[in-house]
Amino acid sequence: MATSKLNLPTIDNTKTADVVRDMNALANAVDTAAGTAGGLATLDPSGKVPSTQLSISAPPDASTTQKGVVQLSNATDSTSETFAATSKSVKAIADQAILLSDKTDDLKTAKTNKDTNGIYKTITYRRKSDNSLFATSVLSGGTAPNYTTRTITYYESNGTTIRKTVTFALSYDSDGMLVSEV
Repeated sequence: MATSKLNLPTIDNTKTADVVRDMNALANAVDTAAGTAGGLATLDPSGKVPSTQLSISAPPDASTTQKGVVQLSNATDSTSETFAATSKSVKAIADQAILLSDKTDDLKTAKTNKDTNGIYKTITYRRKSDNSLFATSVLSGGTAPNYTTRTITYYESNGTTIRKTVTFALSYDSDGMLVSEV
């Protein structure tokens, strides 16, 4: 008879004990099981069990119906069911949702800083519901009326904390008409 896990020899009532023989059999059985998958682990020079001695398999990839390994992704336009969204991508989507929730129908505008050509250099957008500041658009740089920069600053719902600032370079054609805003 042998042990159930390492198959080491055992002595039962029908055998006579021979210490030398039995010790050698035990030593050989342990030596045979050492360093094998499902056997007795040995350590490599770094003190770790080599992967060849492990009887484990890699977990499966995750899906909508199975637990498993997923890869993180910062993508905000993916339809993958095997990638998981990071906090960064979730925040980007949340920021866009907030911007979309402030529809222009829900905003009122105020134009200020009119130049000598009748162009308002600053436009302020406020939420109708509570009059909090939503955004400001400011023209700057260049010579009126051909300003070279438009800076839009968006505010959080409290109307004071800046959410995001976007700057656009303005280009004009030979007639002084705005042709691009990049």
